[in-house]
Amino acid sequence: MVIPGLAQQSARSCLVGRAPSRPDTAARPRRRGAVLAAAAGGRGEPDPYALLQVSRGASRRAIRAAYIERIKLLHPDVSPPGEDTTAAAAALNAAYEALMDGFSGSWDSEEEEDGDPLSVFDQPEAEPDQLFVNPFAVYNISPLQWEELQAAARAAEAAGQDPWSALQQQGVQCSEGAFVYLSPAQLAALEAELATASAAMDVIRMEAAAYFVSDCLLRARVANNRMPTSAGRWG
Repeated sequence: MVIPGLAQQSARSCLVGRAPSRPDTAARPRRRGAVLAAAAGGRGEPDPYALLQVSRGASRRAIRAAYIERIKLLHPDVSPPGEDTTAAAAALNAAYEALMDGFSGSWDSEEEEDGDPLSVFDQPEAEPDQLFVNPFAVYNISPLQWEELQAAARAAEAAGQDPWSALQQQGVQCSEGAFVYLSPAQLAALEAELATASAAMDVIRMEAAAYFVSDCLLRARVANNRMPTSAGRWG
């Protein structure tokens, strides 16, 4: 089954190859600049709550989410050439550690009973039997088409076809390493990140998502390979 237009440029703004438009170009330096400025602070030690932009009394989950959102923007892979974000990243790390050290008890306390949502990439909650195609490891498809890409791969799998071969026949260029089997919670976390990044329609935000997805998949491959499974078919 061929998905019309899957291997063609999306009608929406494309983040692979030549982008027809970049609606948030002016906002990109402002977003990173705000993080850098907050990390630099003024005189004295910066307020960790202000640095992470969380309210006093914020939960560990809220602090963790705010930290991840900001540290991704400072990663060398998504920073402009020549921009040194080492000091800003160090300030964010220090603020995060200071706020997290203020909590007592474990992550599975009543307030934080669900724990760190990203811990599933180190300790999967279930068998990794959900197919995921890394849209950033596909060479001729916009990452904005990640949903269509997943649907095409899963349709091929449901039809008893090899997903990689099926997508190759549809003109999709990618390596077999783009196909990974994840647990349900792992899959949900990555799809939520991709949905948020796609909705932002911002190149820098999508680049940050690429780093996030790559890091999570690396952790998942290690953790999932330790799990006994009846499927035995993840990457």
